[in-house]
Amino acid sequence: LSGIAIQFNKNFLGLTNAAPLQLGPIAPGGSATAALPMVHNADKVAAAAAGASLLLLQVAVKHAGGVFYYKDLVSLEVVLNERAGIASSE
Repeated sequence: LSGIAIQFNKNFLGLTNAAPLQLGPIAPGGSATAALPMVHNADKVAAAAAGASLLLLQVAVKHAGGVFYYKDLVSLEVVLNERAGIASSE
């Protein structure tokens, strides 16, 4: 596999990748590990559809062989951080 890229649909939390995925080619039968830092982006926020989970994240993974789509639920532990704070002006 080569030319791997990841794209996130708009979602209730506004989660998206902070930078493009940095991953070299993967040989047939091989594997690789990569970290993809995530950020909140106001342009990626979407209102939740009726009956849809607010924590659903839809992802497209593109590579030389095509595009694979999947969805997963985001754990609240990912977005809630006890060290985070709200500025006094908010």
